[in-house]
Amino acid sequence: MGVDLPAAVLFDRDGTLVKDVPYNTDPARVEPMPGARAALDRLRAASVPVGVVTNQSGVAKGLITPAQLDAVNRRVEDLLGPFAIWAVCPHDDGDGCPCRKPAPGLILRAAAVLGVAPRDCVVIGDIARDMNAAHAAGARGILVPTPETLPPEVTSAAEVAADLPLAVEMALTPRPTPPPPTCPPCPDRKDATGHLPSPDTAAALDHASSLDESDVAGRFPSPDVAAVQSRAASPDEKDVAGRLPPPDVAAVLGRAASPDEREVAGRSAWPGAEGIADEVDPATGPAASGSRRRAIRAEASRRRTTFRSSRSPGPA
Repeated sequence: MGVDLPAAVLFDRDGTLVKDVPYNTDPARVEPMPGARAALDRLRAASVPVGVVTNQSGVAKGLITPAQLDAVNRRVEDLLGPFAIWAVCPHDDGDGCPCRKPAPGLILRAAAVLGVAPRDCVVIGDIARDMNAAHAAGARGILVPTPETLPPEVTSAAEVAADLPLAVEMALTPRPTPPPPTCPPCPDRKDATGHLPSPDTAAALDHASSLDESDVAGRFPSPDVAAVQSRAASPDEKDVAGRLPPPDVAAVLGRAASPDEREVAGRSAWPGAEGIADEVDPATGPAASGSRRRAIRAEASRRRTTFRSSRSPGPA
């Protein structure tokens, strides 16, 4: 067996391998689905084990006897060839059987009998129960819809094939690898919170702004970064919360802090700094008014400000 081939391919019976005849007790009514025999023979030629995993609640309901079920299954093999494993659940929904699809028991049992890992198996079926059972077992699921398959079952399936031959072709192909996550395009140059950068920020950078130019909170570079770029910060350089740059940053830029440079709630940038008395040097006398408060604000600014590179969103 090739390294890229599945360890086994497990098929639902009714609606997938043979036409669905509800609670069929008559072997003469067994009719293969189009292309079923050729698809199975292709797997057998590639030395891939094939099996059947099927719910047969007619037994629990008293509509089919175990002997009638066996007779119908023998007719399926007469028409489609031998299977390495038959995994049949005769219970009804209310029985709480862990084998009844969408529970994974049938797939897990079939894989154990075949001596393979469920994650290396492919399950082919026609309804969501088959796909959900495959997912629960860690196997790969391929849906082959019929007229009875509900549209939401088709749209929710990870892989869909138009018929059995195509489903087998897909099963013999390695499982598709999802593409790596990529940063979504930013045609309107918005940051991660939906805000546009201020015009002077974009002009100073001299190129279109992108998500990489903001920190993980979605903010664009703060005014002191703009100062490093040799320009004065403007009142437009508010962060996304609407706050103006803190006073100590304004002082670094060579202008006096104004009363407007406070949080939108009206509080000073660091509450409590105004109540701290200025230092008095015994030799030189009182320090310049506000010097200690500015020092406290500058230290608080260094503690609170961090710059981090934005990351591309993870996968889904």
